[in-house]
Amino acid sequence: MGAVVCRELGCGDIVRVKQGSSDSNGFLSNVDCQGDERSLWHCLAIREKKQCLGTKVICSGSLDVRLRDGLGRCSGRVEVKWEGSWRSMGSDGNIMISDVVCQHLNCGESSNINRELFIEGEKERLEWLWNVRCRSSSAKLHECFDNTDLKPPRQIKKNIEIICKKEELKFFEGNSSCKGKVRIEKFDGTEPDWLPAKPVEENKKKAADICSAIQCGSLVSFETEQNTTYAKVTCSGSKRVTFQNPFGEKCWGMVKVCGDGKCGGVCSNTWRTNEDSKMICENVGCGNPIRAQLPLQINNLPATYRSVYCSEKVQNMNMCNFIPNENSTCEPLAQVICTDSIKAKLEDPRDKCAGKASLFYAGKWTPICQDSLDTNLKNVICKELLCGENINDQNDWTSHEESKSTGLSRIRCPASANSVSKCDLEEVSEKECIVGYLKCTEWERLLLYNKKSACSGPVYGLRNGKTQQVSSSGWGREEGQILCEYLKCGNYISHSNITKNTDEWWKKAYNCSGKKNIWGCESNDQPNQNQQQLNIQCDSKPPKILLSNNCTGEVLINKEHVCASQWDDGMSNKLCESLNCGKALHRWATESVKTNTWHFSCTGKETLMWQCGFRKDSCKKILSVACKDSVEFSSTEKCGGKLGIRYKGQWEYVCGKLTEADTKKVCDVLKCNDQELLDEEKIAKEIKVKIDCPENHYNIFQCMHHLKDDTCSYGPAEIKCEGYTPKGGNSSVGLILGLLGGVLGLLILFLMWTNRKRLLLALRHYRNKNGKDINPDVKEMDKMDTEDRDLSEGKELFLDNDDYEDVDSLMDKSGEEDENDRKRGSSGTEYDDIEEQASGISPSQTHHDEDLDVPLLPKRPENILDQDTYEVETEKQQYYDDVIPVEAAANENAGMTGTQSYENVDVDEGADSDLDAGLVADAVLVTTEVDVHPQAE
Repeated sequence: MGAVVCRELGCGDIVRVKQGSSDSNGFLSNVDCQGDERSLWHCLAIREKKQCLGTKVICSGSLDVRLRDGLGRCSGRVEVKWEGSWRSMGSDGNIMISDVVCQHLNCGESSNINRELFIEGEKERLEWLWNVRCRSSSAKLHECFDNTDLKPPRQIKKNIEIICKKEELKFFEGNSSCKGKVRIEKFDGTEPDWLPAKPVEENKKKAADICSAIQCGSLVSFETEQNTTYAKVTCSGSKRVTFQNPFGEKCWGMVKVCGDGKCGGVCSNTWRTNEDSKMICENVGCGNPIRAQLPLQINNLPATYRSVYCSEKVQNMNMCNFIPNENSTCEPLAQVICTDSIKAKLEDPRDKCAGKASLFYAGKWTPICQDSLDTNLKNVICKELLCGENINDQNDWTSHEESKSTGLSRIRCPASANSVSKCDLEEVSEKECIVGYLKCTEWERLLLYNKKSACSGPVYGLRNGKTQQVSSSGWGREEGQILCEYLKCGNYISHSNITKNTDEWWKKAYNCSGKKNIWGCESNDQPNQNQQQLNIQCDSKPPKILLSNNCTGEVLINKEHVCASQWDDGMSNKLCESLNCGKALHRWATESVKTNTWHFSCTGKETLMWQCGFRKDSCKKILSVACKDSVEFSSTEKCGGKLGIRYKGQWEYVCGKLTEADTKKVCDVLKCNDQELLDEEKIAKEIKVKIDCPENHYNIFQCMHHLKDDTCSYGPAEIKCEGYTPKGGNSSVGLILGLLGGVLGLLILFLMWTNRKRLLLALRHYRNKNGKDINPDVKEMDKMDTEDRDLSEGKELFLDNDDYEDVDSLMDKSGEEDENDRKRGSSGTEYDDIEEQASGISPSQTHHDEDLDVPLLPKRPENILDQDTYEVETEKQQYYDDVIPVEAAANENAGMTGTQSYENVDVDEGADSDLDAGLVADAVLVTTEVDVHPQAE
């Protein structure tokens, strides 16, 4: 049926018959044709109207083929007109389809190509034709579509691209893109040829077509080249290939082709990264291409050209053929980055030839990772910037900085390279890393030395460790403004000249016309002789730098923290001195992620902190400083013990041993009378501070030093100041007070004991008043004497309690004479003959005449106050004529001088003279019979 229909309609041969996709009002069904019928109506069929699926017939007359986006009619991407629409042909068919297409277009056979030449078709449009297969190279076109499928385009498959052998590549030979001999290259393997001059009209028309085809405008002239048969053609336009980028640089950007009065980009899917990029980098003198992707597309470039095709003989991109983009868009556009676009810079707010290292790579400045900054790369960067060679400087912006950012790594440079563009960048990659910093031998800085102000004063240049005076020659308002901005001191106010007699002049001159930074103003012009130093005045007043707790704590600027990276001891000293807090004792860092902290960079030459370089950046460790005037001392014991120090909110031990002089210095500031003792459980275990006083110092705070390695080999220092009281000293005081109390008690008992004797004498006097005579029993007295001797040999306690009744308490131990008398067997009373005893008194013991008749008391038996007590029985007291009353005896004795003793009076050996005198004065003459009976207590 299909062949009959195609033949009846004059549409060629049958290609395919297939069932329709929708219902319709049918008229014929069950159609059966033999194939030679002249009309469909001649075929057998059931003729009735009914609803049914229709039948679709595709005839060869409906097929067509074309080559799009090629060099000409005989090259390009294959498109087939199928069912009334132009569709791309998928590349899953056999190679014979290329020959069939070329023959169908009268372009000869197809030529072999080994690269992608033409832009890919729009995949989002109609479905593609797949599974197109030809039985032979001589097959007719419609014979290749027997089993063709319509399917969406596939990502991994491309449409078929063909260059037939009759295709010609035409371009101008020479250095001009639109003028000269026209070279013609064919793809049939024959040698290239040139456009002939004759026949003139025919070739002149060809020349006009060539000018238009290769974006060179219209034909201007057609001449015969001298001494040849070839035409010399001149077109009206020109063609130029360059780069476009936001910075106007020549060695990187989007490929920009300008020709025939219009400019635009080239679609990237046919751009050859190696061949085409290499050619354009060489053409513009920018080295070799690198594999990198620009960060952003430059959207103001239209996609003017679909593809580019260059002859193998062409070395200039301007001579290539660029295929115009008629009605489609493409993304992305071709872009190229040449090696000579790679350059380095060092970023520092104050220094030239020093700072954070960055590369201009892939259209943007990107930091270099610290681990990629080896010695070779550092030296190459310094050489490229005419800054000498790298020097190692540990005191830089980033040596202690731990914050990370995206940086470049795996940059490898030979030692002989003098530019980073000559380094190996094939393996360059980006990663999160710590940014590298370097300083070159030719680094320099401008700074002020004024101790009164950070933003005004004489200007100096610092280089190679030497400071030199900057000449005022050539300085004006423009230069002064840029200098104030460089110093971060606000706006320029004025400048003046200072006459200095010195040879140390800064050998640089400054002209800032049209410049944006001070280093751009600098030139190596030698200043004139008889120079004067520049004195600048800017309007800024930097904020105060404070510590959070007077002379110790976090460093703050307008309540913003300062980063600990790059801060050194010299900077700490400057800060403490500016706060009148003495020298710095210690600085430390605290983990705390801050996004807006101050960073300082000092050379050591500055007199004020704000004369240093500074910037704001993120920081992970904020700075704290302790000045020596903030230090507190204490100890574990009152006025002594282990010495502690507090300078950052935490007590810690001081490393010992201290000299005697150092100890005295500490004692002077310890204030131990009202100190609070240290709790050893709360003291930090690490010992970080030692005390070592220099010969010339005026206070202890100059003697403190922070241990560099935080190790102390001596242990905690111990001191003993005046008033030192060891721990437990209160119990010793209590013991002493207890002993004193005991002694006082014994003294009271002793006094009571001595007064008891007088009490007994008073009692005895009372009895004598009643006139009773006391006659002691001789036997009882002997018995008492014997027991007294026994008691004297005992080892009883001193001052035991004794109770006596009617016994003379004033009797002491008897002397030798009393003891002999007892041995001679006295009658038990020693009062037998008072006159006899009186006659035995020595001259030194002689009484006054009026006292000779006074009877004396007998000697008290020894140990009468020991443990045993005695019961004394007395007879009824009687009055005797020879007994003198106590009062009379006292009156008579009142006139006696010196110390007098009597044989019959026994006085305690330990009594003092007053007591003896008292006993004599109170003596009572007693004649009585005494019965003594010992009784244990």
